Amino acid sequence: MFPRFLFLLIVTGLTFTYPHLFAQEYIFAKEQQGCDGDWYNPSCWQINLENSPSGCTPNGDFPAFNPSGCPVNVIINDDLTLDQSVTLGGSFTSIEVRDGATLTFSDNLDITSGNTIEIITENHGQVEIKGIVNLEQSTNQNPRTVLKINGDGSGRVIVSELDLNGFSTLEVAEKGNFISYDEIRYNGNSTKIDVYGSFKANKLDLRGGNNQSFNGYGNAPIVIDDDVTVAGSSGFSFGGESNIEFGGNLRIDGNAKVTVEENAQLFICGSIIGKEVVIKDNGTVVENGCTILSMEILEVDLQYLSESNHVKIEWTIDNIQDEAEIILERSQNTHFDEMEVIFSKRFPETNNIISGTYTDTRLPFNTSMLYYRVKALPKDSEDWIESEIQRIPVSQGIMKTDTWALAPNPSVNSSANLILMDAKNYTEGEPIGVELTTSEGKKVLSIQRNSLPAINDSLKSAISGLSQSYLIVRVNWRGRSQVLKLIL
Repeated sequence: MFPRFLFLLIVTGLTFTYPHLFAQEYIFAKEQQGCDGDWYNPSCWQINLENSPSGCTPNGDFPAFNPSGCPVNVIINDDLTLDQSVTLGGSFTSIEVRDGATLTFSDNLDITSGNTIEIITENHGQVEIKGIVNLEQSTNQNPRTVLKINGDGSGRVIVSELDLNGFSTLEVAEKGNFISYDEIRYNGNSTKIDVYGSFKANKLDLRGGNNQSFNGYGNAPIVIDDDVTVAGSSGFSFGGESNIEFGGNLRIDGNAKVTVEENAQLFICGSIIGKEVVIKDNGTVVENGCTILSMEILEVDLQYLSESNHVKIEWTIDNIQDEAEIILERSQNTHFDEMEVIFSKRFPETNNIISGTYTDTRLPFNTSMLYYRVKALPKDSEDWIESEIQRIPVSQGIMKTDTWALAPNPSVNSSANLILMDAKNYTEGEPIGVELTTSEGKKVLSIQRNSLPAINDSLKSAISGLSQSYLIVRVNWRGRSQVLKLIL
């Protein structure tokens, strides 16, 4: 076949060339054979090549962070974690996270000097950067170092801290959503943030350099929880229909300027210190006038702790309102109207983002999958805010251990005792919890005592008078659980 093909080319006088490759699109495909969920594993990636007359050199079998060949676009559609610091540059162009997936950077993320990187979240995709995001200093205005946040309005990019160095820009597009838990720092000259979408930060200061700026456009909702200071030749400029709230005071020093124009509104929970805000057109500035921001569940994470047979639930909520009630629900199946409340607590008001943790230590013994949901009830409201329901596989809720036994079993004249089989796993005087449930699912006892004899006294009393059947006996101690069956 090959010689024949070559002969045809020669006879017809045609020349054969490969198409020019313009860009490489890497799609994370966790379901592919051989994929272990690791970024560096070629088996985890599908590669699409785009043609263009310009031409370029193809890159490798997985997306390098600082490639030198074709522009690299990465699409993430399943959860993925990068455990080390990452530096993006070269021909790396964009990361798009889709379909409820979360891309987690466990350490720092650097954008190299003069590069533009776009992070896109769609259909509830999320990017979380737990370290510092650093936009390296560029040499001048062209090209600047740029991080663009884009999306369809349903996802978010969450960072811990952000460092903006000279001639660098953070741009939040109209349907982008950017959240910073900690501090945003301006370093050097001509650094700026341009916000067209949603922006929230804990702390932001513009001082120490020349021509630093923060600009709000369109319908941008902008929230900065703490005090804001503008100094030097820096400035804030808010226009369009943007709605801005500062959680503390606004200090304006030196030659700095804060301008509110068009139909923008600036609400300051504290006071304006120093120079006055410049108001143009129909701009509005309100001191000591916080708006009431809607409470929002930002994130819910589940982790199964196999050694203890527990589930750890972590959640993050924004704008907790006074005496808001937060509850956690659990279900053993998809009948979510039957979800059981396993945690409930009221929280004081705060405009900050807060996180909470709860460990579910009493897992049902007859299931391999559990479902959890976080709900929040705002102040003066009857409408619950609900997170998406998440599921997690568990190992039947029964810990494989031989620490405890029941004897006699079957029980004779309600004389069953809990017996310690492995003395190294328990010391007399430590708390023990025991739960008894009938075969019909009715709970008949739930106690905690600090001695084995006291447990056995309560156990005998509880089973006396019960009809012949069997009981499920759960023993809880040292953060561990064992489930036994007692025949009556």
